[in-house]
Amino acid sequence: MTGMCIATLIVFIFIGFLAISNLSKIKKNVTLEAGSEINIKDFLKKENADAKFVTDVSQINTGNIGSHEIVIKVGKKEYTSKLTIEDTKAPTAKANDVTVNKDGQIEANQFVTDIKDATKVDVSFKDKPDVSKDGESEVTIVLTDEGKNQKEVKAKLTVVSDSQPPVIDGVKDITAYIGETVSYKKDVTVTDNMDQNPTLDIDNSKVNLNKAGTYEVVYTATDSAGNTSSASSKITIKEKPKGYVDKEVGAFVKKGELIAEIDPRDYEIQLSATEAEYNQVKEEAGRVIELYNRGSVPVNDYDKAVAGIKQITAKYNAHKNALADTRLTAPFDGYIQKKYYDSHETVAAGYPVVSMINSNYFDVDIDIPSSDFVRQDLFKSFSCAIDVFPGQVFPLELIEITRKANLNQLYRMRLRLKPVPGVDIAAGMSVNVTIEYNPNEEALTVVPLSAMFEENGESAVWVYNPKTQTVTKRVIQLKKLLKTGELIVSEGLAAGEIVVSAGVHSLKEGMSVELLKPVSKTNVGGLL
Repeated sequence: MTGMCIATLIVFIFIGFLAISNLSKIKKNVTLEAGSEINIKDFLKKENADAKFVTDVSQINTGNIGSHEIVIKVGKKEYTSKLTIEDTKAPTAKANDVTVNKDGQIEANQFVTDIKDATKVDVSFKDKPDVSKDGESEVTIVLTDEGKNQKEVKAKLTVVSDSQPPVIDGVKDITAYIGETVSYKKDVTVTDNMDQNPTLDIDNSKVNLNKAGTYEVVYTATDSAGNTSSASSKITIKEKPKGYVDKEVGAFVKKGELIAEIDPRDYEIQLSATEAEYNQVKEEAGRVIELYNRGSVPVNDYDKAVAGIKQITAKYNAHKNALADTRLTAPFDGYIQKKYYDSHETVAAGYPVVSMINSNYFDVDIDIPSSDFVRQDLFKSFSCAIDVFPGQVFPLELIEITRKANLNQLYRMRLRLKPVPGVDIAAGMSVNVTIEYNPNEEALTVVPLSAMFEENGESAVWVYNPKTQTVTKRVIQLKKLLKTGELIVSEGLAAGEIVVSAGVHSLKEGMSVELLKPVSKTNVGGLL
């Protein structure tokens, strides 16, 4: 009985000793200023490289005042410390002078900028400013953070009587066809000398989009001081002209089909007037020329008549062309890919109206290396396979091969794929192109320049025999040396033969050689 009591007492004392020893390695309480970085050194009584956070301190926002329980592991032991985040530093800010309309609305935060503090800052007036009288006054702004720290900032308030109305820009007359949607606010802006957000009211109550006619639209802008300005525009609703089209994106059109049209009536009137003038000048000039031929009028009158005919003819032809240009027709069968403008929008000269995809053919672009570029005369046929149509092969037609290589030393080849009945091919599909060489032409083989050597005035290479593991000299005929350091061989080598590309001057006929091992991450050609 006595022995058991002694044993219990010894264990109790041992545990207590450990607890005291363990707690001595870290601080029980750590206080940090708001916004500070949490560093494990702040928790240790002595620097210890084995110490690390168990608690994910990255989830603690030091911008919030409060306490957190932090678990730290030193070696194999874990300890707990209390982290307290407090805010003892007052916020800072820059003063911002404000001008406001008499009896206008102001907020305290309008008078300060660039507020800096680790915690959230409340902005308020020390004394509510008086905006009922014109003049200047000093305003005191109080900044209070979550730690109850305060900072006062003084700024200037100017109260003025605003009598200047807002300015409305971008109001213009609108033309639309019956049944079309109209945007009255498009490109319309309102600015004011004092108010950053004046209101804009649009009265289109008199407009009937389903009936031809001319209607008035009234725009009214109002600022915070009650000043108003107005502007008006006319909206003309017309019946759709004969042959009017409005092709949607994705629509199929045939060659020559109308896809867009400018209202031709103004151009028709212009041409009609010019035609009448043309006929009159032509008639008068003809009479003068006839009299000149009889010798009845001087040469000066003749020159004026001829010049007049040239001028009016040029004007007449220009107006005929302008009328013809009001109609945009499809240059080929295809699909409308994109519309760049809506109906009744102004299109500047030279800008696209629509883009189309040709349905009669598709262009296929590939890049080929220089070794294929130099053998383009041997190209026999071209075909492609499309991923979305497995098992099918489609013929291609060569259009062109660029004569200049790109930055990757590749030459762009353009091929043409004609539509295939029953196969819905679309632009943007990826294809695999196959090029077949003409078998009736000389066979060409490409080898590295380092594989060739000269002997007795002949070009030769060493050919490796895998069965005997020996080399044999083979005389070759060269066709061309490429800039890439490769040789094009026309005679002497067959496809699939192995040639020696290094150390060729050290070999002799029938010498045994050993192929280098395949390259791996840890072995470069068996040399490592």
